[in-house]
Amino acid sequence: GKDSNKICNILIYLNEEHNEGNGGELELTTYTDKKYTVKPLLGNFAILDFTKHNPYHAVKEVKGYNRFCYISFC
Repeated sequence: GKDSNKICNILIYLNEEHNEGNGGELELTTYTDKKYTVKPLLGNFAILDFTKHNPYHAVKEVKGYNRFCYISFC
């Protein structure tokens, strides 16, 4: 949500395996309605920039496995 002290969120995924249908994907929508999906796989990451926008984002429901990621709120 909106926080005047927040610059960004950083997510780094730590799962070595991901099966389609298990969920956990980060879904992003830009201010121009362009859509992106980030799979929760080791090495994938996302940085949500809150300096100019409050980007719409959601995580698909996780089903049947543990989704691991490092999250930092800057």
